[in-house]
Amino acid sequence: MKKSIIIIIIFSSNFCLSQNLVSNGSFEQIDTCILTAGGLYFANNWWPVGTADAMNVCSTNPNYLTPSNPFGYQLPFDGNGCAYFANYAEPPAPPDIREYAQTKLSDTLQVGVKYYVTFRISLADNLEWASDGIGAFFSIDSVFGVGIGNMIDSVPQIEVPVGVPIGKNGYIDH
Repeated sequence: MKKSIIIIIIFSSNFCLSQNLVSNGSFEQIDTCILTAGGLYFANNWWPVGTADAMNVCSTNPNYLTPSNPFGYQLPFDGNGCAYFANYAEPPAPPDIREYAQTKLSDTLQVGVKYYVTFRISLADNLEWASDGIGAFFSIDSVFGVGIGNMIDSVPQIEVPVGVPIGKNGYIDH
């Protein structure tokens, strides 16, 4: 039996004036309701590394429908959509599989300015394992995964502390 960790995540990034630098942080603005595997690129301004997915209330594919899909039941935190990704899988899936979501910020980060980054994370209902250490890596350009597991050789500048639980009942705000 394949064990995977699927995390549903919503991003927002704000600095003290509350300007959101993450466009479509709720993943609700999508190009189509015909969602498929690896379809994070259907969410405007987002693209996957690996096969990260978009889910939406309008999906014509029940596998990518929210709130109810094969992974369980979870309402989007905000709006009509969310993203989900696997950050671990046991055989027969490829070992050390990773899926990432990436976007371009709407403005350049400035030295000396404090920024506030929030992750809203929920573990899929039908899974028993969760990962800690979910993070954000800021880069000048896109990042690409290497090998069959799509490993990114980068250390996130922001990371949920090791040991912080990720639950199934609603979203955890990190």
